[in-house]
Amino acid sequence: MVKTYWTKKQNIQLLNDCKTYNIPLTVEEEIKRVLNVLDLNYGIERSLEEDGGCVFLLISDEEKEHSKIMKKYFVDKEDCEFKDILVENKGEQWIPELYISATEYSITIVHQRGRKEKMFN
Repeated sequence: MVKTYWTKKQNIQLLNDCKTYNIPLTVEEEIKRVLNVLDLNYGIERSLEEDGGCVFLLISDEEKEHSKIMKKYFVDKEDCEFKDILVENKGEQWIPELYISATEYSITIVHQRGRKEKMFN
C-alpha cells in the first residue's frame, strides 16, 4: 500500500495515516518538511502531476510498490540523489530516498527496511 502526499494541505491526512499505521514521528516530520519545501518552491495549489513533486509513503509491499513508482517516473536506484536513515530501532529502519525525475519534478520515497511485523492489519 502506498500513501501519496504533494502539499502540506494534506497534513490531516498525513497525521491520520501515520497514527493508523504506527509510523514514527520522525518519519512524519520529514514528510512535512519535504512538503513544505515543495510548497514554498512550487506553490501550494498545484496538483499531484504538476511541477514540484510528491512524497510516497510505502506502508506495505515495499519492494513491489517501490518498483512500480520507479518505473512510473523512469528512474533507477542509481539515480537516487539523497538517501538517509531517519529512524533505526530494533532492526527496523525508515529511509527517505530523493529522486529527480524531471527538471522541475522530484519524488521522495519513504519506506521501511528491516523488521517486518504484521503491524498494518
